[in-house]
Amino acid sequence: MRSNGGTAADGLADALFEEAGAGLCLVSASGKVLRANREWLRVTGHLEGEALGREVAELLPWDRALSRALDEPLSAGERRELPRRPRRVNGREVWWEGRVTGVALEGGTGRLLALRDVTAEAVPGPFRDAGARYRRLFDELREHVFVYTVVRDGAGLVIDWILADANHQALALLGAPLERVAGRRASELFGAAALAEQLAASREVMATGRGLTFERRFAWDGRHYLTSLFPLDHWNLVAAGIDTTERVAAEEALRAEDRRKSEFLAMLSHELRNPLAPMRTAVAVLERAAPGAPEASRARAAITRQTEHLARLVDDLLDVTRIAHGKIRLRTERLDLAALVRCTADDHRDLLAASGVALRVTGAVEPLPILGDRTRLEQVVGNLLANAGKFTRRGGNVTVTLGRERDRAVFSVADDGEGIDPELVPRLFAPFVQADDGLDRPRGGLGLGLYLVRSLVELHGGSVAVRSGGSGRGAEFTVGLPLVEEARAPEPTRDPLSGKGPRRVLVIEDNPDAAEMLRDLLAGAAHEVEVAPDGRQGVARARALRPDLVLCDIGLPVMDGYEVARTLRGDPDLSATLLVALSGYAMPDDVAKAAQAGFDRHLAKPVSLSELGAVLAAAARSV
Repeated sequence: MRSNGGTAADGLADALFEEAGAGLCLVSASGKVLRANREWLRVTGHLEGEALGREVAELLPWDRALSRALDEPLSAGERRELPRRPRRVNGREVWWEGRVTGVALEGGTGRLLALRDVTAEAVPGPFRDAGARYRRLFDELREHVFVYTVVRDGAGLVIDWILADANHQALALLGAPLERVAGRRASELFGAAALAEQLAASREVMATGRGLTFERRFAWDGRHYLTSLFPLDHWNLVAAGIDTTERVAAEEALRAEDRRKSEFLAMLSHELRNPLAPMRTAVAVLERAAPGAPEASRARAAITRQTEHLARLVDDLLDVTRIAHGKIRLRTERLDLAALVRCTADDHRDLLAASGVALRVTGAVEPLPILGDRTRLEQVVGNLLANAGKFTRRGGNVTVTLGRERDRAVFSVADDGEGIDPELVPRLFAPFVQADDGLDRPRGGLGLGLYLVRSLVELHGGSVAVRSGGSGRGAEFTVGLPLVEEARAPEPTRDPLSGKGPRRVLVIEDNPDAAEMLRDLLAGAAHEVEVAPDGRQGVARARALRPDLVLCDIGLPVMDGYEVARTLRGDPDLSATLLVALSGYAMPDDVAKAAQAGFDRHLAKPVSLSELGAVLAAAARSV
């Protein structure tokens, strides 16, 4: 603080006062600070603006020796020495020595207080070592730790903090070394608005002497911190905390995942009940209607449609489980992606037209050779077309575009429908995510289609991206898959069940409908087929028939499929018979268990024609 003196002598006195090596403070006869230099402010830990006009006893209430020295009567020029002793300044121990000198001032005899910081020479060696150890410990803490001196107003209310010390974590948070931030107000460092809540908490801490711990989002940097405030003494406060942003985000993600699972279970219940209701009604109609009557035909058609819908729901759920556990196995072959996409689009054309949505396929007409699983890629295209149709209003359009981009075959499915909320885009490919349809859920579905699209495309080494202009501006999904060299023209197709001639086949299946359908299918391809409804009868028929091929269910009554296989494998007359397990359990463990029982092959239900054809071809014809 400088005086307003105007003479050269006054200027010299000001300079000497400000630049003195000791801390100097001029005190009025009433004990109030008239002037203090920078060193005095540094030694006592105060700011220039808050010291002027205040009593020294108020600024340094804990230094009773100094207060007594100031209160003692002194004449002008008379001195009192201040003994060397430790004081607490900004939460750390500081050693001072100095003197108080009487000074003639207008209105009485004032005091000139001179202080010198002798901490470095006064603290004994062992204590200096302890300080170094403390400093290392302080700086190595995981938590950020700030030590503040509180600033109080005239009523004693805490209105700000002054930074006295900080460890490495705290300084990293501020992005500055200690020498640049020490002595600055917290409101200056963090902003008054960001500090308001913690400042209010510090008033309670300093008033009660008890610490507080709380977790809040700090407006200064937008991150979450678990913070503890506790007092060191009347003037000093510690704020220690740890960044919990990642933990808070992880907890919120878990809560969101839990909400999505709960929503999914409710949605699954809704979606399963929807097809079951018309199926139950259709069964009641069939019980009452005459065979061949129009209402019976409509009931059968309804059951067929709803059964297919249920099968798709179950297939999606199973696919999600397989993907989550890495159990999906692609049956890759050389494919023309352009032909596959066009064919799948044609299959969906009538379905989209029934909803008043026009479908157009454009782009590359030349082959786009890739290596992929036909069924899974048809599923990808079908899911994207179904998704586009679901969110496109009557009179809208869906466009499929084919092309090449460097070494990738690319197709896109674009619509001019409802568009995608930008907030939904980042999690659009997560399982069970859907736009909010409300209670009526007019669009249906489990929210698995796009998750399966992304997962299946990535299993093929490809990528999928989405683009939307926002609400009401449609959406475009683009899939890219690696191109391969052109394949030779495929051989003419033939009936996969014809094999290498007729075979004797025994079907062991306890489900009458499944057994009958399989018998009719194989008999239609000129094979000799017999059916056994349980394991025991199956073994007897096998010994009598000596079939080339046995198709055996696993979950059989009387004797299960594994026991059937072990029994037949123990019969030398059936050593040439090919044993094939049919099962709805198709995990690797199930396949291994079937092989251990003696089965040659394992086919997962429902069995495709190509799979049946392969085992028929592998079965040796008995002579």
